[in-house]
Amino acid sequence: MASCPELKLVNWSWPTTDKLSELIREQLAMVMVNASTHTQEEQIEVDAEAVGSVDAELKLKLPGEMGHVLVVWYYPKQAWVEAGEWTPVMMRQTNGAN
Repeated sequence: MASCPELKLVNWSWPTTDKLSELIREQLAMVMVNASTHTQEEQIEVDAEAVGSVDAELKLKLPGEMGHVLVVWYYPKQAWVEAGEWTPVMMRQTNGAN
């Protein structure tokens, strides 16, 4: 695989210890009530920004201890807009009607 420029992950945002403690307490309470019941773990959101050149490539390899992880990413869009002109469509919402 060709070498790619390095990207830095910055502006990490982790759940508070209070939020994590609350999630753990809820899981323990459910197990104590019925140990055979399958519990659905609440998702824990961790955010970071990748900063690099447009040509950069990013792939993550997460530790096995993290288990099954949902990774969400997006690319911000930007456009120059002349004074008094409309921006391009930034969001399109559909109401589901045909």
